[in-house]
Amino acid sequence: MDKSKRRWLVVLVVVAVLFTVAITQWRAAIKRNRQIPFAPFRIAGNLYYVGTSDVTAFLLTGPQGHVLIDGGYPESAPMIVQSMAKLGFRITDVKVLLNSHAHFDHAGGLKELQEASGAELWVSEGDADAVASGGVHDPSATFLPFKLLQPWAGNAGYFVSPIVHPVMENISQTELTYRWIDKTKKPA
Repeated sequence: MDKSKRRWLVVLVVVAVLFTVAITQWRAAIKRNRQIPFAPFRIAGNLYYVGTSDVTAFLLTGPQGHVLIDGGYPESAPMIVQSMAKLGFRITDVKVLLNSHAHFDHAGGLKELQEASGAELWVSEGDADAVASGGVHDPSATFLPFKLLQPWAGNAGYFVSPIVHPVMENISQTELTYRWIDKTKKPA
């Protein structure tokens, strides 16, 4: 092998090693950041923040049961349950899990939260297939950079499928929440 070919081979090996190290560090950082708890707090009235440092989750409490909005990443579910407990609420009092949209950072923890609570999961018709498939049918998963990184990202973007109860598209999440919490009141 001549000197020029050997040099290119060394450069190729170095680039491959650097790429592998960068991807490994990227995956570790993603996993690490998903596991940072955040102190829960009351936002106003009966609305509470129970999410993590990088993903929101809200608890809307009521006398007939609670509504938990979004489930974060799969790793977020235990932290959401702990945040609720810190505020004095039990996961078993949650009657509805309401998903804002089907991305894995909002739907990934829904299966675990559903199993812990026994709650129904309400998802818009447009997102029902994506959530029911565990993110496999999420249109954002077909985004080219995501597809190219998928072999190195492991299961990023996918999650365990919860049991989905699609709701009508023409009803807002606020109206659904009001209907569940107090059927005698109408949204303002």
